[in-house]
Amino acid sequence: MDFTAPFRSLLPVSGWVAKVYLTMTVVLQVDLAWCLIVEWPQFTQRLLTLKEINFSVFGLVGCLAVEEAHRLLDYAEAHAQRCRGMNATREEIAVLAERDSVVKSLGRTVEILFTSFQVFFGFTPLAAMLLRILLNPRTPSRLPSVLHIYYPQIYPLNTLTARIVINTLSFFWYYKLVNFWKLNAKSLFVTFQCLVTDIQLLCCAFEIMSARKSGISDKELRKFLNSAAIDHQRICE
Repeated sequence: MDFTAPFRSLLPVSGWVAKVYLTMTVVLQVDLAWCLIVEWPQFTQRLLTLKEINFSVFGLVGCLAVEEAHRLLDYAEAHAQRCRGMNATREEIAVLAERDSVVKSLGRTVEILFTSFQVFFGFTPLAAMLLRILLNPRTPSRLPSVLHIYYPQIYPLNTLTARIVINTLSFFWYYKLVNFWKLNAKSLFVTFQCLVTDIQLLCCAFEIMSARKSGISDKELRKFLNSAAIDHQRICE
């Protein structure tokens, strides 16, 4: 089973994606800082602004954590390659089958959960705003929005077109944020399951060596232990 292919597709294709995302995050944080100053007397608006500031920090951490996701996927790939090259017994085949089942189930659960976030908290507010504009040409000043953002009362930032553009950019920023954390979560779960599988395979190897059922040699066992130790050291660095 190839663990990493479905997950590496979530990684930024090139560095410019992360640079654009980080630039948008910095611009958002500057806007929110000014928004906090302007709307501080209003309790509800102050809470919304603080919530968005925390959310932007959460998004920044998610982007920076992608580098660690690379290392986790490297470990999972090394684990998969080692398992493909081993002469597995019936017990070891059962362990590997359980690993594949758990990884598939966890991947599906994480995919559904984070996609729901994108739909309900990203796409739905944007669609509601556009629908309200289409149904009511005389659009009121207060519209549904993806993020609570401060709009300076200067032209052209206070126009309807500016609100549509800013909310569309906010949606793409939020979509990418969820993708980053989706990758981080999947990488963590897959790596943890690979680690558990390695421990189970070691237990199987010890049982086989004790019973001498398959005639495994001490040299082969030492080779397996050494390979596993190298991979575990890599993930702990």
